[in-house]
Amino acid sequence: MFFMLNGGGAIATSGTEQLDTVTVEGGQTLWAIAEIYAPDSDPRDFIADVMSINELGGSLVAGQELLIPEKYSN
Repeated sequence: MFFMLNGGGAIATSGTEQLDTVTVEGGQTLWAIAEIYAPDSDPRDFIADVMSINELGGSLVAGQELLIPEKYSN
C-alpha cells in the first residue's frame, strides 16, 4: 500500500479513502491516544494496529504525525 501526505493533514492511499492523523503531544503515549480514538476497544489492539500502520519500532516524539487505522476513525 502506498501512503502520501497531503496539505490537509490527512493521508491519501491508493484508493479514495482518507485516514485520520494525530499529532503526538509531549509525553503522550499510545495508550493515551487509544483512550481517545478507541475508548470501547482493547487498547492493546489499537496500539498494535497503530504501530503496524505507522511502522513504529521505538518511542513517540512530540510533533510526530501518526496515521489512525480506518476502523478507529470518527
